[in-house]
Amino acid sequence: MRLYPLFPCCRGTIALAVLLAGWAASPVTGETVRLSEYPWAAELPWLRDFPYERVEVSAQNQTTVAYSMEMKIRHVESLRDSPWTAPTASADGDWVIGMSAGWDGEPGLDPQPVFGYTITEPGARGDSKLRVVLVGSNHAREHPACWTFHGMIDFLVSDDPRAASLRQRAVFFVYPAVNPDGKGHLLSPEHEALMTVNGNPELRAAGETNHNRLWDTSGISTTIDLVTAALRRDTGGRVDYLLDIHGIPQSTFFYSSAASMRAPYARVLKGRNPEMRFLLGGDPSGMLRVWAENEDGLGAAYSFTPEVENGSKEHLLRTGKEFALGFYDLVNDRIPAPPGADRPRPAPERPPFPVAAWLFEGDAKAIAPGMPTGDVRGGSWSEETRFDSPVNRSLEFDGQSTHVDFGDLGERAFRDNWTISLWAKGVAEPGALAYLAGQFNPSGNRRSWALTHVNRRGELQVTVSTDGTASSRSSKRLRSNLQPFGRVLGPEWQHIAVTFEGGGEGRLRVYINGLELLKGDGLLVLDDGGVPVPFASGEPFVLGSRAGESGFFEGKIDEIAIWNVALPPGAIHWLAVNGARGLLNR
Repeated sequence: MRLYPLFPCCRGTIALAVLLAGWAASPVTGETVRLSEYPWAAELPWLRDFPYERVEVSAQNQTTVAYSMEMKIRHVESLRDSPWTAPTASADGDWVIGMSAGWDGEPGLDPQPVFGYTITEPGARGDSKLRVVLVGSNHAREHPACWTFHGMIDFLVSDDPRAASLRQRAVFFVYPAVNPDGKGHLLSPEHEALMTVNGNPELRAAGETNHNRLWDTSGISTTIDLVTAALRRDTGGRVDYLLDIHGIPQSTFFYSSAASMRAPYARVLKGRNPEMRFLLGGDPSGMLRVWAENEDGLGAAYSFTPEVENGSKEHLLRTGKEFALGFYDLVNDRIPAPPGADRPRPAPERPPFPVAAWLFEGDAKAIAPGMPTGDVRGGSWSEETRFDSPVNRSLEFDGQSTHVDFGDLGERAFRDNWTISLWAKGVAEPGALAYLAGQFNPSGNRRSWALTHVNRRGELQVTVSTDGTASSRSSKRLRSNLQPFGRVLGPEWQHIAVTFEGGGEGRLRVYINGLELLKGDGLLVLDDGGVPVPFASGEPFVLGSRAGESGFFEGKIDEIAIWNVALPPGAIHWLAVNGARGLLNR
């Protein structure tokens, strides 16, 4: 068995115990604790008998029990006798694909092992298996991620019948510590001087700060270059899923691309934990997740960056097991239907003719008498529409300046009772709040109502204010939490309708494709209580931006219609099937 020293002056775990004990008072490392003090360690034999003390560390303003590089090494060693594990094609008999750069400064760090191994039932189903890549310790300080990773691996090699079924149907390519030098230096008192918490000494010497921004194999990190080469060789460039597990946010969520948010794995995790969130990350160049999905990387069908909340070790180990069980559900076709899919829809009921409507057939002329033609500023007319027709068009919004100003529609439209219906597709910039429609001008507190979309969270929001201010006491926001089952706005046309029913404590309803969003299957009420009548701001009704000045929407919008009544569910269903254009066929 190899001995992988963490520091050249102290080789072996007994010497490391002394070193760690000496760091106990360091502000970097915090309080020294023994593993035997934790009840959860008794369930992990390889941990229970650890011959050294280690420390609790504070990271991102949260205290957690550290997971050291030595523990990574010990965990790998404990797995080698399993009949379900084997080195990857790039690894040697000790499961080592190569050694890290190490560090010849002070304190010195010998090159550390970079491991690669597989978990599967040998020979079962061959090339038809689901192929999953698991990556750990990209950011060295994120110890909750290490415990979660540990829990996932221990379940995958367990005797649990679900793990056995999963091993028959899937193969996991595991790289438990892709930043071992960061791990090795993390408990050093010179840590802050040598590296940022997201890097390692080699990166700091090169002027880089974040290990998860260099996966474009730029040559800056010898360890990353080693891992990317191994990933390509080991997987043969065929990967279904990649999970780059991170940790210590305030809650557990997954950063992903728009496609990954709709992935079957996302759906099964959401089914297991309805509180699980999937967010569009900013996708900075060089992120492992982005590199993995690129054809120049692994060509992975889907990739995620799970961010795991801090908590008890039992909770973190259980979270890792849940991540594994998500793949069990996936290979056994236990994929839940979208929320509300089994709810019976009301019988379609033809709605009355709207008080205002614009079909966008190459212009913004109204089809209802007495309503103004919209002032289209920027944008272009597209032949891409929900309903085929030789004259049908939609308006394409560029996300920078395009909007439509209809002027003040007065109390004929939005007052005591109303409905707005439209078709939309496309997304805004990640993280941006984009305005689809509304009378909403924050200048001078002249907010009335707004229909907005937050791309990063995949949420539709409806905000109503009674006094023109942003006070939570006078507004109510409803968020559709449809991801990952289908983002509110994506590559397909979506019918969106909002109804407001006044009279004392009013009621706001939100519909997507004719299905009302309800709590538990897509609706999160941010502010409790009824919905008072919106503030009569006198502001123009604007499509595609906030008051024509900011929050510009990027995508396409078609068939805007307004009623001065709150349409019943059957009428909304009819509109989702026929569109406002269908009302012309009397």
